[in-house]
Amino acid sequence: MKKITIVAGCALLIANFAVAEVPTPGVYDMHFDWGCDGSYSVSKNFTLKDDGTFESGSLKGTWMEIDNTLTWKYSNNTFYTGYHTSRSATGVAVGYNGLKGCFYMIKMSKPLNQQRAQQQYDIAEPQFDNGIGEAGEEALF
Repeated sequence: MKKITIVAGCALLIANFAVAEVPTPGVYDMHFDWGCDGSYSVSKNFTLKDDGTFESGSLKGTWMEIDNTLTWKYSNNTFYTGYHTSRSATGVAVGYNGLKGCFYMIKMSKPLNQQRAQQQYDIAEPQFDNGIGEAGEEALF
């Protein structure tokens, strides 16, 4: 059986499928597009907190989720709502000035500042076996 949910003029088709439970609070990359013309901007470190508040840079507001419908509202009354499953959400937005938009967001495994701290890679030069068990300069195929 399929279920159709209408959210602010946008139809989301939700088919029966299994979803891994991932807690909603956390840090996301939130991509938004005012006018829904395909020109997305991104807000890094968009953070949904356990206490029902969120932060996106200096901007703050409140959020809630009911039956996989995630909704958040900025202090200027701009709001977003969409379908949330596992590590992502997608939906629509209405600005304080009536402008309509689209969004999608992806949960990050770690906050951006922690990711950057771990990006210290020790990159070694690749070595290829020359076919006789010795390292050579070229790969033999």
